[in-house]
Amino acid sequence: MTSPRGMALLVALAAVIVVLTALAGTFRTLAATQRAVVIVNVHERHGDLLLAGEQLARAWVMTNSESLVLPPDGGPVRVADDQLALGDGQARLQVWMYDGLAGVPLAAARPGGVLRAALPGRWPAVALPPSVPGAPSGNDVVEHTRLPEEMRRFPLIPVGPVVTWSTIGAALPPATTSELAAVIPPSLVEVIATASDGRINRNTAPEWLLRALYDHRSQDGLSAVLRARERLQYNPDADPEGQELRLVARSDRWNALIAATWDGRRRIWWVELSGNSAGARIVQRHDADQ
Repeated sequence: MTSPRGMALLVALAAVIVVLTALAGTFRTLAATQRAVVIVNVHERHGDLLLAGEQLARAWVMTNSESLVLPPDGGPVRVADDQLALGDGQARLQVWMYDGLAGVPLAAARPGGVLRAALPGRWPAVALPPSVPGAPSGNDVVEHTRLPEEMRRFPLIPVGPVVTWSTIGAALPPATTSELAAVIPPSLVEVIATASDGRINRNTAPEWLLRALYDHRSQDGLSAVLRARERLQYNPDADPEGQELRLVARSDRWNALIAATWDGRRRIWWVELSGNSAGARIVQRHDADQ
């Protein structure tokens, strides 16, 4: 038989258990709320950086797209790689531009296409969606293509110098070591120009693609073209319209690889732009965190 004192202790213990249980629930709720606040804050900062990156990309297209020339290897153009010390955190914004007409046009890259065999590395094995009614086409091909093993849909962030700066009254951020350079296969969006209607930019396309096109045409003069590219000499010539594959002098399709880092958490986007000069506009975004 329990004594009155024992009963009182049991009642007190029960009350303590109830209070502790309530406190534990409160702490869990607070912790979840704090995590949610942190997640929302990071998500918002990533969004801010993405918008800033898109503004930089569009400004670059408006000022550089009319007469861009790249070395024979082609590749991306660095617009920004900035480490920022802001009032409430550390940020890094990286923006790299890719010419949307510097790859094999989609129709020429499909099975049976005239440049299918010219795709580099293991890309001739890529399973592109067929060109049939209802099948993905154009930009949607990027998301619906089945990739060969260990091949990438989007590029890795290229290596480049980092610029550091801070807001007024804030210390400069610590020096950032850029990613190590590595020899890696090109990604799907670098090899295949899914938005191209058959055009290839003679001033930006990589040497392997120009060589394949010249061989397909049994055309001479590639050596002179590549020497001019080495000197970054702009070639204004364009093939007549109506051809399946056309060499053109400038592009109106562009891609931006934008990486936004906030307090060590990074997001990457592949942003497609259409037009040039004042008409440049964003047409699609892809989550490139792969």
